[in-house]
Amino acid sequence: MITRLGPDAELSAIVREAQARGREVKVVQGGADKAGAMAAFAAALDFPDWFGGNLDALFDGLHQVAGDADWDLVWDGTAALANDHPDDYAMLLLVLEDWVEEYPGIGITVLER
Repeated sequence: MITRLGPDAELSAIVREAQARGREVKVVQGGADKAGAMAAFAAALDFPDWFGGNLDALFDGLHQVAGDADWDLVWDGTAALANDHPDDYAMLLLVLEDWVEEYPGIGITVLER
């Protein structure tokens, strides 16, 4: 399941809350377009060198980093992508939804701000 929060959500509070529950938290910072979002995921999650920057590669990269699947991912600063490229944003959310379905121990929070 993906939790989507609006512009009033505070990243630091979300991270603190997750850490208080004993969760490791990985934060992905926005991306103004699809390429920027892909690069943000690759950098934040330390994807392998073979990462190709498309949706299939994102899905594969997410599988590579899932590990024991007991941590939280926060994707922050998504409003520009959602507003300017809604189709790309929707596709990225679908990839995340498919991924979390396979790894229910991973919590995903999307900050739409």
